[in-house]
Amino acid sequence: MSTQNQIQILRQHIQQWQNQFSHECEQTIHMPFEIGLFSQNFETLGYYFAEIMRNIDYLAKVSTDDIQKANFISEKIINQCAALREATQRQFRATPIKKAPQRISAEREALLKRINALPPRERLEKYYEGLNALNALIEKIKDQLATCPPQQQVQLQKNLEYQQQRRQKALSAIDNLEEFLARKR
Repeated sequence: MSTQNQIQILRQHIQQWQNQFSHECEQTIHMPFEIGLFSQNFETLGYYFAEIMRNIDYLAKVSTDDIQKANFISEKIINQCAALREATQRQFRATPIKKAPQRISAEREALLKRINALPPRERLEKYYEGLNALNALIEKIKDQLATCPPQQQVQLQKNLEYQQQRRQKALSAIDNLEEFLARKR
């Protein structure tokens, strides 16, 4: 494979990487880089991608006879990519979903007490209202999953799984209450 073909493949990889972060290109990278790696610190992600592409263009113009210069520029591009990858992983990675608090808030606890104090038929209506709200929330999350950037997909997927677990619990509670009402007749 010729040097020009390798450079073209490198350009394509950088452009694909840049496309993955298209929504974040205008955001400032808040991690300082090693001196000499990039021309400036605390610039936008798009700025750093452009600087890497300029170095690739410069590498393409270097004579094949000047191996030392080509090696130096290649190493710089490799180091720039590694540093930028680390910075993007730190800054843009999906934040983990926090565990649900062990204690239920006083407001929610009061609501649960009021619902559980209702007669069974009215309680069943409230359960169905809650199930409908959960179904709507699950559909909303599924829609967001289809259109969100890759960095947010992990977080949304975990949220979707959590809401589906809640839905299963709601269905179980509805089944139990319906069985109770059927036996009571």
